[in-house]
Amino acid sequence: MDFIKLFTLLGSLFLSVVGLVYILKNYLQFSQLIQVIPNKSKTIDFIFMVFLSGISFIIIFSINKTFDNITVVSVNNIFNSLLKIPEEFIIAFGEEFFIRVLVFIGLLKLYDNKWVALVISSLIFSLLHNSESGLSIISFFVAGIMYGMAFLRFENIWAPVGLHFGWNYFQGTIFGFPISGNVGVSYFVLEITGSNILNGGDAGPEISILGLILRFFILAFILFFNRNRNKNPNFLNIISD
Repeated sequence: MDFIKLFTLLGSLFLSVVGLVYILKNYLQFSQLIQVIPNKSKTIDFIFMVFLSGISFIIIFSINKTFDNITVVSVNNIFNSLLKIPEEFIIAFGEEFFIRVLVFIGLLKLYDNKWVALVISSLIFSLLHNSESGLSIISFFVAGIMYGMAFLRFENIWAPVGLHFGWNYFQGTIFGFPISGNVGVSYFVLEITGSNILNGGDAGPEISILGLILRFFILAFILFFNRNRNKNPNFLNIISD
């Protein structure tokens, strides 16, 4: 483990402890703080984010298929992919809870500025992933901004969870692309060839120019679509000691 990743890991753990201590001291306000209790509006936000991720990977899959950068070797039983939903959901929720809740609240507790917290938490998110190239660092940083903006604009934890879950689920479990270099059970079994610019090669399309463009597309859509929503005064309302 290199120094930067070790420093990032220790820093994120420190911030998460700060966030956790604040949550435990103010546990009665916790559900309002991140809007975690599901309702109709939050369910719609979650489903919409999953749908947006799915559309993005339909585009990525279609473009790569058109330019012969991928070959569908076989198609598995869709039931096996459906069985992966709980696992993928838990992973997405866990990552979002750690970064977008514990680390984010820890940052806000130390310096009460949501935009600073957004940038720093996104950088932490990037450096904690296997970001070994300039493109991967940028891509995961933009991903952190994308998830963070979903959190801030929709003002609930379910929007970034839906976006994160949908991105991983459609990328790997449905379309069969690698996720950070890892290939698991999927509906489509792919042979990846051709341009890494479009498919990311063995690292997966999230480490590609096309994947980066789609992340910017989702980010722009979040900013445009949700610009007129009424603000919730309880969301991320950090109480000073």
